[in-house]
Amino acid sequence: TALLHGRAEADRAAEAAHTAFVQGGVSGDLPTFTIPWAGPDGKFLQRTASSLVHACGLASSMSEARRLIQQGAVRIDDERITVDKVYDRAEQFKVQVGKTKLALLKPV
Repeated sequence: TALLHGRAEADRAAEAAHTAFVQGGVSGDLPTFTIPWAGPDGKFLQRTASSLVHACGLASSMSEARRLIQQGAVRIDDERITVDKVYDRAEQFKVQVGKTKLALLKPV
């Protein structure tokens, strides 16, 4: 990172990685995605874990997202997910697939 983007950017990336992976926190430098959470009537919708993984771009399809969940490769807010459960809260989610793919998902 330092060769391509400079020393300051490399330090920011290292700090974001340390915050996300070592401390289990959320850094402002994580890739951030938004997902519409309200339906046409304005009421909040329920979302499945696979739809959250797919919305972040960490899986190319819903079926791939479900497979990753069944294999135990998905963590949502640092909790390992092995069943495609439903989320009905409209808060931000830290979504992780494997050891290095990580994103922050914010509802709008």
